[in-house]
Amino acid sequence: MVKGKGVSRGIALAEQFLVDAELTPRYEEAHDKSAEVETLRVSREMATQELECTIREAASEFGQKEQEVFEAQLLLLDSDDLWKQARKNVEENNQSAELAFHEAIEERIVMFSQLGSEYLRERVLDLRDIRQRVLRCMRRKDSGGDVRERSIILVGREIVPSQLMDRRNGKVCGLAMEAGGVTSHTVLLANMMGIPCVVGAKGLLSQCAAGEDMIVNGFTGEITVSPSEEERQRYQEIHDRMVREAELDRNFMGKPDRAADGTEIPLWCNIAAVRDVKQVLEQDSGGVGLMRSEFLFLGRQQAPDEEEQYNAYRQMADGLEGRPLIIRTLDIGADKQVSYLQLGDEENPALGCRAIRYCLRHKELFLTQLRAILRAGADRDVRIMFPMIASLTELREAKALLAEARDQLNQQGIPCRQDMPTGIMIEVPSAALMAEDFAAEADFFSLGTNDLTQYVYSADRTNPTVSDLNQPYGPALLRLVAHIAEKGNAAGITVAICGQAGQDPLLLPLWLAMGIGELSVSPTSVLGLRRRLSGMTKADCCALLERVLRMQTAQEVVDALREFQTRTEESR
Repeated sequence: MVKGKGVSRGIALAEQFLVDAELTPRYEEAHDKSAEVETLRVSREMATQELECTIREAASEFGQKEQEVFEAQLLLLDSDDLWKQARKNVEENNQSAELAFHEAIEERIVMFSQLGSEYLRERVLDLRDIRQRVLRCMRRKDSGGDVRERSIILVGREIVPSQLMDRRNGKVCGLAMEAGGVTSHTVLLANMMGIPCVVGAKGLLSQCAAGEDMIVNGFTGEITVSPSEEERQRYQEIHDRMVREAELDRNFMGKPDRAADGTEIPLWCNIAAVRDVKQVLEQDSGGVGLMRSEFLFLGRQQAPDEEEQYNAYRQMADGLEGRPLIIRTLDIGADKQVSYLQLGDEENPALGCRAIRYCLRHKELFLTQLRAILRAGADRDVRIMFPMIASLTELREAKALLAEARDQLNQQGIPCRQDMPTGIMIEVPSAALMAEDFAAEADFFSLGTNDLTQYVYSADRTNPTVSDLNQPYGPALLRLVAHIAEKGNAAGITVAICGQAGQDPLLLPLWLAMGIGELSVSPTSVLGLRRRLSGMTKADCCALLERVLRMQTAQEVVDALREFQTRTEESR
C-alpha cells in the first residue's frame, strides 16, 4: 500500500493506466519526405479537432475556467512556426515526422523552461501534453481498437487535464499521482466529476504495472497496487456500504438539519464557481458558507476585473434563490500560487505573505474585489469573510477598506450593500486565543480547520511524512475549537466550521456539543450529515465532549468517537 493525500472523495477499483509511460519518437530517417510531411499535416489537423472537441466538452460540463485550460493549449498547438520547424526538420534533416515534431517542440520546451516568466515556465506542461497528443495521432492506427468501455485508474507523476478528459483509453474512475498539487486544474476537475483522487503518493510509480488492478481510496489517501483477493473483498464491502448509505441519505431530502432533540446545525456548502450552485440546490443545502473566490483568479493570465467578479458573485447569489452566500476574499499563497500576481519565492510560504496579508499590501486589487462583492450584495443575502486574520489590526484595516469601497460606490451612484455582514476565518492560533476580542468586532467566525490544524501542530498540510500530526482528532486542536466556540457563543455570534473537519461524521457530535452554529461542507456531504445528526441528542454529545476534552492522545479520541458512532447507529 502507498499513502498519499486524498483530495477527491470516493473509492475506485480498476485497471491501472500509466500516463507517465510516455510515447517516445521513433528515431527513423524519412524514406519518403512527402509522406512524412503529409503525416505532419494530418496529425496537426487531428490533434486540433480533438482539442476543439475537448474545449466544447469542458465548456458544456464545467465552465469558462476549465475551457480556458484547453484553449491555451490550442493556441500553442496552432503555432505556424512550430509546424514550419517540424517540416524543415523533415526536408532538410531527413527526419521522420515523429522525430521532426518531437525536436521542434522540444526546442520550445527548453526555451520556455529557461525564461524568467513564471507563466511561460508553466506552459511547459502544456507543451509536453501537446507532444503526447500529436504522437498519439501519428500512431492512431496502432491504438488497438476502441477500449472506451473499460474502466481505468490514471496513474502518473502528475496528470494533466487533457489526460483526465481523454475518453479514448477508457472510462476514468480514479486518479493516483506521485506529485500533484491539491489545487491543480486536474484535482478541481476530479472533484467536479466525482472521481476519487490521491496526490503526493511518493514511490507509487516504482510499484505500478500497466494492466494490473489498483484501488484508490480518496477518503484515506491509500492506494493499493495489485490488490489481493482479501483487499478486493474489502473494497467491495466499502463500495456496497457507500451505495446503501447513499440510498439512506436520499430519504432525508427536504428534512431539517436537526438533532433528535430539536437542536439545529445548518448544513451549508463550500463552492468555487457558478456551476457549483446547482449542486447546492440538488443536495438540499441551506446556503453557501464558503465561496472560494481564489478560483476565479486561477488558470488565467491576469486577474478578473470588477465587472467579471461582480457577474460571477451575482450569478451565484441569484442561483441560490435567496439562500445566503458567504464569499471569502482572495486567499492565495502557500499551495495556491498565481503566477501573474508575482507572489515571489518564500522559504516558508505557508507562514508568508498570503491571503489577507497579500491583499492588504495590494490594496487596488483588494478594493476591486470588495467593490464587486458589495455590488453583488445589493438586494441579495451576500456576506463577506476575511481569511488568515492573525491580529485585530488586520481586521480593522480590512474593514476600513471595505468601507472605502462602499463609499466609492455610493459616490458613483452604484447600488451596493450598505450593511454587509463581515466575518473572519479563524485559522491562526493568535486569532483563536483572542477569540473574545475578535468576537467584539466580527459578525461571525468560520473555522478553517485545515490551516488551523497545521499551525497548531507545526505540521505542513502538504507533507505526507507528517500526516499523523496533521489530522483533526488531536486534543490540543479540539480544546482550542471548544475555546473559540465558547467565546463566540458568549458574544452572540455564529461560529461555523468550513474546513474538512466539518464534514467528518466522527466529529459531528463534538460540533453539536460545542454549540457550533453552522457547518459548511462539500455538497455531497450534506444529506449524510443530516441523517447522522437526526440520530443524536445534544445531552449525549455533551457527555461525550466532556470525556474527549480530558483525553491526551488522538487515538483515544478516535476510539471514543467510533464507539459513540457505533452505539448511535445501533440505537436507530
